[in-house]
Amino acid sequence: MLDFKIIFYAIFSFLLIVSYPLMKRFFKVPQLILGIAFGSSIPMVFILEKGEITYECILLYLATILWAVAYDTYYAMADKKDDLKIGVKSSAVFFGDQDYIYAFYIQLIVIAIFLIIGITNSFNTVFYLSLFVSLLFILYQRGLAKHRIPFQCISAFENNNLFGLTITFGLIFNYIFIS
Repeated sequence: MLDFKIIFYAIFSFLLIVSYPLMKRFFKVPQLILGIAFGSSIPMVFILEKGEITYECILLYLATILWAVAYDTYYAMADKKDDLKIGVKSSAVFFGDQDYIYAFYIQLIVIAIFLIIGITNSFNTVFYLSLFVSLLFILYQRGLAKHRIPFQCISAFENNNLFGLTITFGLIFNYIFIS
């Protein structure tokens, strides 16, 4: 039987996802709401599997929230001129001329969080290699978004698939090689 906490998180997540488009009118960085919504499955899984929210859960949730802010900032950069015209808020508008720099630094924090998770859990070399490759992806994304050409900002946004996939493979291969 599902724990009440899981049901609460599921309802909370659903409400955030449904209301996200409206958040662009009220919150200066609506991408935070997006990250909270997209990452809300993490506490649900930890409660289901471990019966509690651990420090790893908090770190993973924080990394997911920040990652969503970073990758959606690149997407918002492509729409920035239109958002300014119609008065819609976004992280790209909030960060101003430093938008791609903030996205890059936020992604560095995400990698640092995964590094902390890896160190505290004695992950293997394959995991750390995945973090290094992920660093190369965010350097590439920064280069794409630097000139704020909309299609390049979208490319930086889309390249986050590879960023996330690389970290996911690092986690999977860490698990395979320690088993």
